[in-house]
Amino acid sequence: MPLWKLQTVGSESFDFLYPNVGRGTSITLRPGVATCFRKFYGLLGDIVRGAWVRYVRRYNRELLGTTTDLSEFMFGSERSQLNSVRDALVDTGASRCFYCDKGLSEATAHVDHFVPWAKYPVDLGHNFVLAHATCNSSKSDHIAAAEFLDKWVDRNLTLRGGLQEAFTVRGIFNDLPTSARVAQWVYSTTADVGGLTWTSSSMVPLEDRWQAAIDRLLATAG
Repeated sequence: MPLWKLQTVGSESFDFLYPNVGRGTSITLRPGVATCFRKFYGLLGDIVRGAWVRYVRRYNRELLGTTTDLSEFMFGSERSQLNSVRDALVDTGASRCFYCDKGLSEATAHVDHFVPWAKYPVDLGHNFVLAHATCNSSKSDHIAAAEFLDKWVDRNLTLRGGLQEAFTVRGIFNDLPTSARVAQWVYSTTADVGGLTWTSSSMVPLEDRWQAAIDRLLATAG
C-alpha cells in the first residue's frame, strides 16, 4: 500500500510524505521529510521492524508454533545496543535486579523492556531496566504489577537527569514524556479490559493505584 494512503482526513487521502501522482518507479519526498526520517531513524526502524514481526507472526502461526523471540530470529540481537543500555543503567546506579532486588553482575544482568516490547515495539531509554535472566524470562511480555510501576516511576523521576545524560552520550533514543504516555496507554488498556499483571509469584489484577503513579510521572515529565 502506498505510504500516502496511510494517513487520511475524512474520506480524502492526505499525502503528507510525498505527492500522489499516480503510477511510476520513483517518488519525490516533500521538503523536510528526508531530514525527519534521518533524525528519527532509530524510532522509525523499531516501528517498521515491529510491524514486520507482527505481520510474519500473523500469517505463519502454524509454522512458528510457540516461538517467542521472532524479532531476534529475523533481525538478530543488537548486542552492542543492549550493552550500551546496560552500561548506561549501571552508570546511574543500577546494581540490583529491578524485580527481585537481588544483586547483579555483568554476567547476570539482562536488559528488559519494562513496558513489554510486544505491547509497544519501540526502544526508549527510560523504559529499560536490568533484571536477572530468570526474572526477565518469567515476566516475558506481561505487564508488570502496580508495585513495579511505582518503582519504575520513582526510578525515572529520581534519576531523570542522570539517565537522560547516560542515554544521550551513548546514542540511545530517550524521551521521558513519550515513555510516560506509552505507559499510560498500556496500563489504561489493561485496566479497561480487566487484564492481569505479573508479579514474581503469580498473575494478579491491576491495582487501582496504577493511575496515581502514572499521573505523578506525567505531571513531572510533561
